[in-house]
Amino acid sequence: MADLAEVQQLELLCQAFYGGAGKEEQNEAHQVLLPLVNNPENMPRLQAVLAHSSNLQALIFASSGLMNLFTRYWGQISDKQKEETRNFLLNYLYQRSADLLHNAQEILGHLIRLLCRIVKLSWFEDVDKASFCTSVRQRFTSAVV
Repeated sequence: MADLAEVQQLELLCQAFYGGAGKEEQNEAHQVLLPLVNNPENMPRLQAVLAHSSNLQALIFASSGLMNLFTRYWGQISDKQKEETRNFLLNYLYQRSADLLHNAQEILGHLIRLLCRIVKLSWFEDVDKASFCTSVRQRFTSAVV
């Protein structure tokens, strides 16, 4: 799991990469960030960014990176990791969706697409979809009341 100092470092790299400080700085950030989205072992680091960062650029990078990892390396990711990530995203969206809707709609769409990708790819596997459907139903029912 990434610590807060690492999350802050990733935020700075994402700002340099997306913010376009300068071409050289952007290239250096790219060289550091690219390996994170090409190795499934980095999933906990990207999840830590989602859990602990409020930086829009870092959140977009982390959600896009997770989308890439789940899409390209689905067969190499354990069922436990798939389920944990799916549940993390569901909880994250439940707790923060109202704030994201008002302040950062861009990231909300990324996170919803990531959750949908995981659910779609796992639908015919043994990942526990019954408890997921029940959890979603309970959350939406409690949100409506």
